[in-house]
Amino acid sequence: MTAFYVTLAAVAGCGLLWLLAQLGRVAAAPRLLALLGLLAFWAMSWPFGVIANSGSGTLGLDRLDARTVEHVLRLVATACLVAFVLATPVARPATAPASARARRTVGAAWWWQVAILLVAVAGLAVDAELTPTGLRDELAAMANGSAVSGAGPVSSTPVALFFLIENVYYLGAFAIATVWATRHLRRPLPPALRQGLRVLRLGSVVLVAATSVLTVSVLIRWAGISPPAALNGVGLVLLGAGLLAVVLGLAVPAVASAAAALRIVRENRATARELEPLWSQLREVFPHEDGGPHAPGGGEAVGGSSYTASADHAAAPPVAAWLSRRYYRRLIDCRDGLHQLGPYLQAVARDGQGGADLPTGAQLLAALELRRGGTYDHDGEPVVPVAGRDDATIGFADDVQVLVVLSRRLAAAQRSASHPATAPWQRRPPATTRPGRV
Repeated sequence: MTAFYVTLAAVAGCGLLWLLAQLGRVAAAPRLLALLGLLAFWAMSWPFGVIANSGSGTLGLDRLDARTVEHVLRLVATACLVAFVLATPVARPATAPASARARRTVGAAWWWQVAILLVAVAGLAVDAELTPTGLRDELAAMANGSAVSGAGPVSSTPVALFFLIENVYYLGAFAIATVWATRHLRRPLPPALRQGLRVLRLGSVVLVAATSVLTVSVLIRWAGISPPAALNGVGLVLLGAGLLAVVLGLAVPAVASAAAALRIVRENRATARELEPLWSQLREVFPHEDGGPHAPGGGEAVGGSSYTASADHAAAPPVAAWLSRRYYRRLIDCRDGLHQLGPYLQAVARDGQGGADLPTGAQLLAALELRRGGTYDHDGEPVVPVAGRDDATIGFADDVQVLVVLSRRLAAAQRSASHPATAPWQRRPPATTRPGRV
């Protein structure tokens, strides 16, 4: 087992694990199926490559049969990559829907891809079947990279066709990927997707160059001359670099999404810690059973008002919302608690204080104590929205900022109440010692 196959298994395994977490988004983003196919067929090619390298005859396959299955699966994986690029969404203004001609162009591209893939797969299978017995093991070894040094049969049509079919298909597929990625980059795209397409386009260009070099090497061999080792070496180096760039290009949006999720979770947890003083006091005076925490979105009603999530939180990855359950629970609890505390806050409000003015920390403490004492007979009228808006819809980010301000005020008032300030003449000066004395 070569280092290439170990790397292949590791990359495919990590990619499949990542995609398993994205299966819930398939309905909204069908192109993920193409990416799943890319990784799945790439992973399935790995055991057949191992069988071809070992020559064990597992599953009744000889070395060339196993190598052919391996390369066919790689062709299908490449077709999935092209399908992913073709299916990448392109933002359009609402006033400029896709024309019928544009839809026909995309549909024709899909059918051409399917037809070319079927021809390439059939060509590889027929060529492997017609390869003479004396060349089968040698061709299987060459397809694993042993031909880098220039060794191997020359003027052999089965050997030349095996590599030409693959190289021509790869050349066309990555050329198409380059063209379509360039078209996508001319249109408005999210920053992470734009960066990923740029890296993928670079990798596709390198792969076009690599397959061109390797095709020239095959043609030289077919002409009866052993190709220079440097030519094959350059082609394989470019091939490895191009594959790495394509993988990185596919990973950039996922990495950006993960980084955004971590940033949102970190910010949410910091906000949840800041809401602790207000949340704990409100839960104490207004106990209730826990419900399932929900991430705000759309128009979820909370405490008589509705949340309108900000753009960052509305576009947050699902995993970020799942990891921020405590944060959303505390927001909802604080919102509900302040709604219930509203009549008590109105009772302790100063003369001339408007309903849009935020209560001070002392007023929050007084309202909480009034609620604990149970001595205030109120009519249960709800308080005005905490953010001081006249409408019932409160912006999510504004609401969070107001709740954090109130929590800070309450915490400061609690510290002042537990450690009352002493007059200057009552403060004891710090003890001082002179040098040499205890």
